[in-house]
Amino acid sequence: MDWMKDFYVWDSKDEGNTCVLSVIQKVKKTGRLSLGIDLLPDWPSDAYFPMDPDFPRNIALADNLQNFNSVAVISTALRQFLEGKSVTNTQFLPVGIMNHKGKLVVSKYFIVNLIHPQDCLDVKNSEPVYYNIAPTEVRRVKRLVLDPEKISPEVSIFRVKNFGNPIVVRAELANEIVVAGFSGLAWKNPLEYKG
Repeated sequence: MDWMKDFYVWDSKDEGNTCVLSVIQKVKKTGRLSLGIDLLPDWPSDAYFPMDPDFPRNIALADNLQNFNSVAVISTALRQFLEGKSVTNTQFLPVGIMNHKGKLVVSKYFIVNLIHPQDCLDVKNSEPVYYNIAPTEVRRVKRLVLDPEKISPEVSIFRVKNFGNPIVVRAELANEIVVAGFSGLAWKNPLEYKG
């Protein structure tokens, strides 16, 4: 599994007092955010995340914000960086951030909506557990192992088909994001990811 060093799982981290976002508001069927569906045509212009009241002292903004919807919520600067890298299969859905005083912050944020998930899960080595109610959908894995032959070479950031939670990034792009100095990001080893 030496090739797995070429991939990371996108994650977020606290930069000291970075805000934590509660569940997104004004969006119906939020589960669709991890399914790789084109959401841009019907995306509500008033969608927003409130800051979580359980973390009242966490008020700072970062380029990537922690949230309960398991999505990448990114700053305008990080969006522009990704656009400059010509990432494919990617939509940027605008969202507001409401602070603890009930006011929307001035800074603009976006959800990275990854369409066309890659059908690349190595089922044998990942040892997935499926949902009873949806037996083709993966609930968790023992470890996240990908089949690199099933990943389109032009795709550098993606979700895995039938396992929507993790956002996978090629190591080359992840390293460029780190060098650029964006805040609020953490990178997980896929082999340690369970979902």
